[in-house]
Amino acid sequence: MMSKRIGTITLILTLLSLVIPSQVNAAVKVGGNCAKVGLTAKAAGKNLTCTKSNGKLQWKIVSAATTFQFSSYCQADPQVPKEWAEYQKNVTNYQCIPPYRYVKQTLTTQLPKIVQSSKSDLLPITQCKLTRGQGWNYYLNKGLLLNPNLVVQIVPFATKDFPSTSDPRADWKLYVDYLTSSLTNMTDVPSNYQFRIAPKYYTTQTNLVDYKLSGDISHGEASANPSRFKLISDVLAVADPEIDFTGADYVFFFSPLTVSRDVLGNHIAWGEKTVTREKTFEGNSYITSYINDFKSKNWIPREPFSFIHEMMHIFNSAEDYYGDVNYGGTDVGTGNWGNMSGGNMEHLIWDKWNVQMISDDQVRCASKDKTSINWVKPSTISGAHEKLLMVPINNYEGLVVESIRASGFNYKIPKAQQGAIVYRVNTAQIDEKIIHGDGIYIQCPKNKVCRKEPTLGGFRMAEAVLKVGEFVESDGVRITVVESGDFGDVVKVEKIN
Repeated sequence: MMSKRIGTITLILTLLSLVIPSQVNAAVKVGGNCAKVGLTAKAAGKNLTCTKSNGKLQWKIVSAATTFQFSSYCQADPQVPKEWAEYQKNVTNYQCIPPYRYVKQTLTTQLPKIVQSSKSDLLPITQCKLTRGQGWNYYLNKGLLLNPNLVVQIVPFATKDFPSTSDPRADWKLYVDYLTSSLTNMTDVPSNYQFRIAPKYYTTQTNLVDYKLSGDISHGEASANPSRFKLISDVLAVADPEIDFTGADYVFFFSPLTVSRDVLGNHIAWGEKTVTREKTFEGNSYITSYINDFKSKNWIPREPFSFIHEMMHIFNSAEDYYGDVNYGGTDVGTGNWGNMSGGNMEHLIWDKWNVQMISDDQVRCASKDKTSINWVKPSTISGAHEKLLMVPINNYEGLVVESIRASGFNYKIPKAQQGAIVYRVNTAQIDEKIIHGDGIYIQCPKNKVCRKEPTLGGFRMAEAVLKVGEFVESDGVRITVVESGDFGDVVKVEKIN
């Protein structure tokens, strides 16, 4: 076997979990020390941000001039980062503008007045780990689910009709950095997401247009798989002798920047194995052109945020949560709550738990037969806090409670939609996949009407958010928000007599 001559450059971002218990939160004050520029927090009713002054990192009050209150999560961001400003500007024919930045915020020093139940009075975490199907367990045991130590090998490729001599590491740096930082920011546990990209484009003796993989074709269209794997095979014939695939979990294929979405869209190659000298990859592969082809009819207006959605499909970690409405039913799944139903929010805390972005220690497992009080922290704040409350119904079904606040990728969520949401999870439906999008349903509060058509800036089931005194009843259980604040939501779980 010929030796590998060309190594790859590894782009690594390592996150050490930011664990901030209440004792540390108490130290957050104006002028106090902070850890990283850009972090936000609240103390004594003031919005603070971590800034660097005279070489020191200190908490400072955010002036009114720098704050902005969003009225819709689809609204344009006046503080869009300059590198993504052109993307936002070009979102004209799409009804909902995605988030372009990640707003880090620490847990407020404010504490709820109501004391929560001791965790020793709750169920063991094992009772909240719902039974999963054969397919899920196969990917889990093979290490093919999204996880904090994921390694992706990126193979840059060119063709006769789209040659390139530029450095793909420079061409794709903004996008690769975005992928790595987004995953890292969403993860509370120690992480080491890696996207390794080779230092040159590997040129095939074929024409890209001949593969007929334009953006007109759905990225998961089964009939396009032969063309996808033919392209992969042709690229690897050139690249495999020089790239070391050791340690990689997945393989991505990136084209030169000159390729239009009208020639190559974003594609998930699935159903076949990808074979290299070092290993055989059983997971899906991802093929894409660059994301800034604004003039193309096939440009995706949610870029670069669309990958936050597609990665769950690529890594076999979640399906869409649209309900059965597309198959003659009336349910709309999670409405627009979460990322897998709507694609404009951060992932549900349930999804994060499934892919190890949060740990078991961050989950409270409450009995459906015993009253308990639970403080659920906002799901998108920084730190390894208790962010998921689950009430198991049986081995396959459970109720999940999550606290929604304006932070992380959810920074545009307006005040009216901040509170607790409850959704019912059925892993048997999810894993059987009889109906695509079936298995997770947002629960509408008692005595409220949750509209299934888009409202409040294009948001289905916007009214499902629970405010103080409001409750959901399901499976013989009542879930009530008894206290709410910047700290999250205090939730009472009780059996309905």
